[in-house]
Amino acid sequence: MQPLIQITQGGAVLTFKKMSEGEAGSYTIKDEAKLLSIASEYGILTTGKSREEIASELADALLLEFGKQNGPLLCTRRAPEPRLKLWTELGIEPRGIDREIVECMHRTNMGVDNDATHILLHGLRTGLSDGWGGSMIATDVQDILFGTPQPRRSTVNLGVLSRDKVNVIIHGHEPIISEMIVEASEDPELLKLAKEIGAAGINVAGICCTGNENLMLQWTPIVRNLPSAGTGSDHWSRGSYGRRCPVHYALTRRPCRLLPHKIHIHVTKDRLSWDCENGIP
Repeated sequence: MQPLIQITQGGAVLTFKKMSEGEAGSYTIKDEAKLLSIASEYGILTTGKSREEIASELADALLLEFGKQNGPLLCTRRAPEPRLKLWTELGIEPRGIDREIVECMHRTNMGVDNDATHILLHGLRTGLSDGWGGSMIATDVQDILFGTPQPRRSTVNLGVLSRDKVNVIIHGHEPIISEMIVEASEDPELLKLAKEIGAAGINVAGICCTGNENLMLQWTPIVRNLPSAGTGSDHWSRGSYGRRCPVHYALTRRPCRLLPHKIHIHVTKDRLSWDCENGIP
């Protein structure tokens, strides 16, 4: 069976870049209007270029935002003028995404910054670099890749679980994996495998942030417990989750987060790697 999906590591922008190069499996551009709008905002000429060429240039421009040293982050220009003025007066306008995080780590080392107000102000600066930088960039890219979310009517709670299907619960803070899992759940070969083990099919439901996003994109219902398998991206559950919830498998996109007492399926660009019990590579 040919792989239905390929997951690239490193976040939404790198996945976006790989998609523009034809190296990201099933990922495609689903909101062309958003692509053109964001490209214009970043000063990218679009006339006479293919969607993939525009996406490639935009991905490069977005990646540069992370490494900027002296600002400004272009997304912050969306803020109201009085707000920008306040950030400048307080000295907390972000100069770059990575720079503020690195400086925050440095300041909080022993023997560096010892003034509480000074540290808190830089905490605000770091938060702005995340919210008005990395998070806003990721939101724009995910809208391009998966479509801009819309209000949907769906169902919620434990009743969405199916007794006769494989229940897959998507959970986390990024739709990079979950969107492809919804697509994979409709793959004829996977449905055939499910029926071979006695299941009537594959049922996908969501929890928390990713579940809500998939509801707005795919009408995926929301549930709170008892999956057969779970997926996660960033900051997606507590350590005790492994003992309290009878999830047999945990699918993760990055090797830096593991759950104890589960069989980990680490999703990479080219393969799925299985890590047993405590997730040891």
